[in-house]
Amino acid sequence: MAATTSRTSAENLEIQARLDKAAARRQLTGKIIPYMGLVFLLVFFSIVTGGKFLSAANLSNMIEQCFTMALVATGASFVYAHGNMDFSIGAACGVAQMCGAILFLQAGVPFPAAMLAALAVPVGTCLLVFLISVVFKVPVFIGSMCIRSLLMGILTIGVSRAEIIIPVSQYPYMTSGVVKAVILVLVIGTGVYLFHYTPIGKWPGHRRQPQYRPAGRRQGQPADAAGLCVPGPVRRNRFHFPDVPRLHRIHQLRFRH
Repeated sequence: MAATTSRTSAENLEIQARLDKAAARRQLTGKIIPYMGLVFLLVFFSIVTGGKFLSAANLSNMIEQCFTMALVATGASFVYAHGNMDFSIGAACGVAQMCGAILFLQAGVPFPAAMLAALAVPVGTCLLVFLISVVFKVPVFIGSMCIRSLLMGILTIGVSRAEIIIPVSQYPYMTSGVVKAVILVLVIGTGVYLFHYTPIGKWPGHRRQPQYRPAGRRQGQPADAAGLCVPGPVRRNRFHFPDVPRLHRIHQLRFRH
């Protein structure tokens, strides 16, 4: 009987090891495929355009087109990764640009101070969404839609009185493709690091040991959805299957800062 039990346990361990390897291969494939698609697109368009796709002028044009969207997407990734949605992000960006331009052009505020003021606008709106959600127990998407409507009204009033035009020819560094490329690399690189290797984003498994809990009621953390990454407990409660290999048991983790 003991020999039979030992053989059964060994077979179970072997099956579990094969399942873990298969899961690891699928995860690795899922990570590689997007990069393979990007390389394919680069090669394909380089061939069909006779090399013009990777020319300096075209690269500068692509950076110019994706600059703002890439910066916004980097920050918004933290919100969406928590399973939430902030509808005020676009309106906050518009009001931030308007405030920065008014301070810089009309009030005569130095450029660095105007940019800091522009950055303070979305931070303040995200904090406001956070307070509405936590203090008044309003769902995040409803609170963010209310803030979005408020910001859109402010933006409409601000730009309806007079056009706000920035003479970019006087500030060539603001339209420099090299400067924007450096900013994109720094912001996206910082975002990737914070997302994957710090408690602000994904919890680093090699630094903390997750605690498995019995399945129970779902718990939400309104602060996760505020559009602002704040410290605090982050919980994920789902169903627990003790017989499934460890790589598959990623749904019953309780993370703590």
